Amino acid sequence: MRVKSIRVTPPFLKALRDFNIFQARTGMNKKPAPYVKRWKIGDVLKFTADTRIEEFSTLARGDVLWSSGAFTSCASAMPLVTRGGRYVSIAENVKGMGFRHPIECVGLSSAHFNFGRENVHAYLQAYEAQHDIALVKDEVPTPQPNRNPIIIGNDVWIGSDVQLAGGITIGDGAVIASRSLVLKDVAPYSVVAGAPAVHKKYRFDPSVCEALKEIKWWDYELGDFYRLGFDFSKPDDFIDRFGRYHSQLKTFTPRIFHPENYIQPIRKQG
Repeated sequence: MRVKSIRVTPPFLKALRDFNIFQARTGMNKKPAPYVKRWKIGDVLKFTADTRIEEFSTLARGDVLWSSGAFTSCASAMPLVTRGGRYVSIAENVKGMGFRHPIECVGLSSAHFNFGRENVHAYLQAYEAQHDIALVKDEVPTPQPNRNPIIIGNDVWIGSDVQLAGGITIGDGAVIASRSLVLKDVAPYSVVAGAPAVHKKYRFDPSVCEALKEIKWWDYELGDFYRLGFDFSKPDDFIDRFGRYHSQLKTFTPRIFHPENYIQPIRKQG
């Protein structure tokens, strides 16, 4: 994964607004609010070469540009490796898991894999001086599976204070309860909770879950659903109406923001 940096400039901020990518949420008052510029001129944001952000997304926390789909609303500073679908709702203080110590090895501490760590370096320096030798040391390997991409499907709700392991996939329509620790994949339309998180139930009857997975409603124009009288509060009616009006639904093709197009050289200060 190649990490890149971009310095916030007036053209960059203008591009975000032109693409309807929002930097702050308006809350639950249900009233339109002025566009908020959370990032300031000169701020440095991180992203990867394959970061793609669909218009009508909200990234309300953090200094990372991660790939997110339209109508995503995120109130957390998500890991750089996150890849999200459309209509994703992420509450506050959701984060990826931190550094993974080498649990497969005899010793877990920095004394075995980071010889430059302050206390370890001091000890080794003193030991070599005392014994007048130069130690030959092999660092214990520290693979970091938590740096693998976190894949979030469409129409997913992640509650507050959730921790996500790297490399997991959260299926379409899934719900993750607050304060959960998610260590493995979450099935579509599954509700999970706990530390570690376990399956509690499905959002709907199996037939409804299967139908929603098949129709992939998030691939269509939201406005068409409202124009044709779809009721999102009634899953059975929604599915039936989808079958009858499918030919009148237009595929949704939002514009995609590529941060790489707005990079300017970042000069060192001083």
